[in-house]
Amino acid sequence: MMTIPENIILLLIRQWKGEILNGADDRTLRHWLSDPAHSDDAETLYQTWLATAAYPLHYAPDVEAGLTKLQARISAEAPPAKVVPLRRKWFAAAALAASFLLLLTVGYNWWAVQQSPTDIRSITAASGQSLELALPDGSLVVLHDGAAVSYPDPFEKSKARWVSLSGEAYFKIAPDPNKPFTVRTAAASVEVLGTTFNVRAMPHEPVVEVTVEHGKVQLFSPALPENRLLLQAGERGHCTKTGQLEKTLDPETNALSWLTQSLRFRNTPLPEALEALSRHYGIALRLEKESLAQCPYTGVFDQAPLQDVLRTLELTFGARILLQEENRYLLRGGACGK
Repeated sequence: MMTIPENIILLLIRQWKGEILNGADDRTLRHWLSDPAHSDDAETLYQTWLATAAYPLHYAPDVEAGLTKLQARISAEAPPAKVVPLRRKWFAAAALAASFLLLLTVGYNWWAVQQSPTDIRSITAASGQSLELALPDGSLVVLHDGAAVSYPDPFEKSKARWVSLSGEAYFKIAPDPNKPFTVRTAAASVEVLGTTFNVRAMPHEPVVEVTVEHGKVQLFSPALPENRLLLQAGERGHCTKTGQLEKTLDPETNALSWLTQSLRFRNTPLPEALEALSRHYGIALRLEKESLAQCPYTGVFDQAPLQDVLRTLELTFGARILLQEENRYLLRGGACGK
C-alpha cells in the first residue's frame, strides 16, 4: 500500500469534503501534490475514499486497534525518542487517521476486487513533453506535459472502458454503444460513447475542465452522480470538488491549443483571450484598465512566438505590455478599436 503522511491524509479528506483549507494547510498540501508521484497516490486514495462510502452507515472500525497499528508502524520507522504524555487533541487526530487507514486498507481491497481484470497499467508523459497513447479499443489519448493515466490491463477484458487521469489530456474515443467510456479524475468523471474532447484535471486547480471538440459528453461529480451536465461541440464545462457544474461556450476550442499550437479568437472578450494566451504560454497577462474588459478581440496565432503575440496586442489596442516579474505581464493603457 502507498505511504502517505497522516497529516496529508487528513488534509486531503478535508479538501474532498469541500472544506476550504487555511493558508498554511493549503500550502502544505499544494507542495506535497507538486510531486507527480504524490498526485498519483492522491488519486488512488480518492478512489478508495469513495469506495469506503459504500459501507453501511452503522459500520464502525476498531479505532483502538487501528491506533495501536499506527503507533507500531511509527515506532518501527522512527528512531527512539523521548516519551512524552499524549495530548487529547493529538490523540483525536491520530485516532481519526488510524480509523481512516483501516478503512483505506479494506476499502482499497474492495475497490480493487471490483475491477476486472485486477492489473492496472499507469503511463506518465515526461515533463515538458506530450505522449500519444493508443488503447486496444481504438481510442486515442494524448497526454500533455506530465499528465498521467491508469487503466485496466488487459484493457479489452475489462467489464467497463475507463481511464483515470491526473493532469491534462486529449481524448478521441472509439464508439461502442454497449460499453460507454469513462474518464475519471480526482474531482469529476466524464462519460462518453464516441467523441473528441479535452480534460484538464490539474491537482493544484480547484476545478476539472472539459472542452468538447466533437460529439457529446456527460460531466458529473462522483459525489453527486445523479447531477450531470451535458456538453456538446464548442462547449466547456467545469466541475468543482464539491460537485458544482457550470457550462460556457468555447466555439474556437482554444483549450486544445497545447495540442494544435493554434489560438483563434473571433470577437472574443479580451479577458477571455488573455486567459487563453496565458494558459498556452505559461504566463500571467492582466489588464491595467478595467474598461478594456469590454473590448472584443479577433485574431489568429499559429505557432507564434510569445513576443510576436505581445507586440500584436500592443498594436491592436494602442497599449504597452510591461514585464513586471518573471512570466507576469501587464497590459498598460490602450483602448478598444485602436
